[in-house]
Amino acid sequence: MANKQHSLPKRCRAALRSILLFGLPLICGVAALVNGAAKGDTAAAVPYGAQLAEFYNSLRLRAGGDMIGAVYVTNDRMLRFHTDYDNDRVQQLITQVNDFAAAQSAPVYWVGVPTAAGIYAETLPPNAPQANEQALLISAADALDDDITNIEIYSWLYAMRNESIYYRTDTHWTSYGAYSAYRTVIRKLGFSALGYDRFRITHLTASYHGDLAAETGYYRITPDVVDLYQCEKGTSCTNITVFAADGTQTQADSLYDTQLCEDAARLAYEAYKIFPAADAPMLQIETDLKNGRHLLLLTDDFGAAMIPFLTQHYAGITVINTQCADSNLVDTLEHDFTQILIVCSADTIAGGQWWGNAAT
Repeated sequence: MANKQHSLPKRCRAALRSILLFGLPLICGVAALVNGAAKGDTAAAVPYGAQLAEFYNSLRLRAGGDMIGAVYVTNDRMLRFHTDYDNDRVQQLITQVNDFAAAQSAPVYWVGVPTAAGIYAETLPPNAPQANEQALLISAADALDDDITNIEIYSWLYAMRNESIYYRTDTHWTSYGAYSAYRTVIRKLGFSALGYDRFRITHLTASYHGDLAAETGYYRITPDVVDLYQCEKGTSCTNITVFAADGTQTQADSLYDTQLCEDAARLAYEAYKIFPAADAPMLQIETDLKNGRHLLLLTDDFGAAMIPFLTQHYAGITVINTQCADSNLVDTLEHDFTQILIVCSADTIAGGQWWGNAAT
């Protein structure tokens, strides 16, 4: 009896220690996550916040939930959630594009790019609310002035949806998705597309968790493979100048960020930044092609993945990332452009802000 009388308090003390050491932090952490910590940087403010966020979100999904914050999570991918689109915002962006095109002497071409949410919306649970991204792209194209040539790519990408054209954990298309769009776009620009067999493919990483994984703190979807494409016996870049936000200029030896290529830890979470144009205001590219044709590419970060393919057809390409650059940057350029190509994703169109920085 004496042993039993002494053993009970020991069990109580052990249980109390467990609660203090593990139970209370877990309860407090989950409570913080429920109040929004899982949606942003607040997860980092909670001890083991990232781990708690993933654990909590896993429980929600297993209990029948299908969303984390503003992101749908299916069995094999993540998709951005949109309930509806603001028509006034869309028209605001299109008005900016129309005004820009009216002031240009070179022909202007428009490409509205679907996101993964637009291509794979049918994989969502039945009756899951999701705005019609295809209708958004059609509406935007219909509102363009007649002197802007619309290049429709949604139907081509949708037909290829069973192939690896979009990342599973990221809003962007893969390099193969960008190549698939390039084949349609370049024909409308007056060139013949290069065949897939002309490119040497390098597997950069198979461990990429993209922007949607980072946003939700959920990393249980199979990570993505990131590939680099290089045209064999094709046109070479002779000069690549990268313009930073502070105005400084650097020379690059590749269309890809070679330092990032060698950093496995960063690649796991930043692999899409392998394209310098993804977050640099401007690139100026010269090639060894002597056809006298110069392209102005105005794009958000989606267009960055198309650049390695477009360089095969132009003596020069000036790339402006409209989400990073000042809107008056175009006025400072001295080139006589042969063509102007605008590449704009559905998310940018829906946001209504073509340029990230207004003219000063």
